Amino acid sequence: MKILFVTEKFPYPLDTGGNVRTFNLLKGLADEHEVTLLATTQGEVEDIHLQEIARLCRQVRLVRVKPHGLVRDLLTFALSLFGSAPFVISRHFRQTVQRELLAALDDCAENGAGTSTLRKPSAFDVVHFNHLDAAIYATHIPGSIVQVLDEHNVVSNQVRTALLTERRLSRRLILLHEIAKLQDYEARVCTRMDRCFVCSDIDAKALRQLGVQSEIGIIPNGVDLEYFAPIPLTRANDREVVFVGTLDYEPCEKGVWYFCTEILPLIRRVLPDIRFVAVGRNPSKRLQAMADSDKGVILTGRVENIRPYVQKARVFVVPLLSGSGTRLKILEAMAMGVPVVTTSIGVEGIDAVNGEDLWIADSPAAFADAVLRSLGDLPGAESMRDRARSLVTRKYSWQLITATLLEEYRRLAFR
Repeated sequence: MKILFVTEKFPYPLDTGGNVRTFNLLKGLADEHEVTLLATTQGEVEDIHLQEIARLCRQVRLVRVKPHGLVRDLLTFALSLFGSAPFVISRHFRQTVQRELLAALDDCAENGAGTSTLRKPSAFDVVHFNHLDAAIYATHIPGSIVQVLDEHNVVSNQVRTALLTERRLSRRLILLHEIAKLQDYEARVCTRMDRCFVCSDIDAKALRQLGVQSEIGIIPNGVDLEYFAPIPLTRANDREVVFVGTLDYEPCEKGVWYFCTEILPLIRRVLPDIRFVAVGRNPSKRLQAMADSDKGVILTGRVENIRPYVQKARVFVVPLLSGSGTRLKILEAMAMGVPVVTTSIGVEGIDAVNGEDLWIADSPAAFADAVLRSLGDLPGAESMRDRARSLVTRKYSWQLITATLLEEYRRLAFR
């Protein structure tokens, strides 16, 4: 089949969970299908990044866009008060992307003209929208083309969980205004799709509860088992814990703040020299200020390779209080054999057993106790890491997951 793969964010380098998922699913589709990628750039895409994606695709259509400004966001928010699309979605709309999408449809139709009397008005068989924000252009797709949406996260769940932890009144009022409109919008967009993909049964259930009527396929997040290979645990690093995440992504930023302010002080009562390393790009000003005043808190910023930081630590922490979807970083830590301590929200969508594959803790005291237990019990940590590695090998390798995706596309082909 010929697939137009539409995504706002260019899926390379592999420095975010979203990029890792997008890249691996794109790679899987390219093994059997002819893929055209439509993505945007603000100038950050380098030639080497473009080459990595171009080798997978028949064509890459890259649209250069400008960063959002405050005035534009305020205007978009004001207009969203009267429109059907919530601000968290409508702010992603770009006329330049819409024009490029229509041009891609026209170009493919022209190139395919005359090749078959059964050819559709557009030569694309499927348009694959990557994230809900990409599907804002779905109304421009001819009804003869199959439409697919990959919901990396159920966006209304992200907003709902963010609302539970938001303390700023102005922010709470905006989220309260957005949530009802977003739930309605997400349900309508997903229902108009021929197929929705989600990361877990939990996300599928969430869409059904919103009233989504279209078919839903489970395409989990995964891990490259060869790249993220395990190393032995030793007592040499029993004073270091690590977090990996994009630190300008609000759930991650809030999670690191929560760990540093409410959990780390409890751990330091037992281990005063504990080091906490947060690996991720663009830390907020308040996180940077904290690290500047606390030698035991290290912010690495963006790194090319997370493996040395994770493998050096004895515990991988995921102190998330909000969000949706499945955390690839947990799967990567489990593949590397580093014991994981996470909140319930952090481990959503992963078929792991508390106390066997990882530790789940939802209060500061319970979280601190789980970290200390993992640091102090080397035999127990070894046993947990072996079970965790076995779990990701059985269920979460990218080879297994892309095979599931291709089977879903074979079912779509019969349409």
